[in-house]
Amino acid sequence: HWSGGGSYAPESPVSVDTLLAKPIKDTIHLLTFFKETDWNKPNRDGLLSALTAAVKKDTDWGIRVAKALPHRTTTIPDVLPHLFWGWRDAELTDQQWHNLLNLLFRKPELLKCDRDAAGLLENGIRRDKNRIPESLITLAETIGTRIWRISEKNTETPCKDSTDWLASSINASGGKLAEFFMTAISIRRKSAGTKWK
Repeated sequence: HWSGGGSYAPESPVSVDTLLAKPIKDTIHLLTFFKETDWNKPNRDGLLSALTAAVKKDTDWGIRVAKALPHRTTTIPDVLPHLFWGWRDAELTDQQWHNLLNLLFRKPELLKCDRDAAGLLENGIRRDKNRIPESLITLAETIGTRIWRISEKNTETPCKDSTDWLASSINASGGKLAEFFMTAISIRRKSAGTKWK
């Protein structure tokens, strides 16, 4: 629907709270089979926006949804970015970081969405608050290495006409992962103090 300011805002067939209250299997069914694209009606873009908001509101719910996704996530590839965006914007506790990183380690098919997975790690380690706990950095680095290998196969080539090649590189998977790894090293060095080698 059109907002008061004249911009288009996609409408979801269900509210965020309704989505959170649904059994997970019903949520997966909705995400798999609801394909409406007509902007005059509740549509898929609206549903995916509601998914992002729901994951941000309840990170643990988002993890349960990700666990229940079909092994072949290619059946609903547009779901993955919205899961990562919700996790990226949420204020995760240490336990939630533990649960999320272990999920990504045990279900590597989720990392096919390499740019958004890399963005989660980069954002998560650079935060002032609610960052990836130091005790989980090694696990996060292992996941980052897996994302790197995937991104090498899905290389994003900057547009030939792009005049801002530096920004394009930084915002690509490789750039985000480089930022993540450099920050991880910095945290380790600061923690080690005079013992750093």
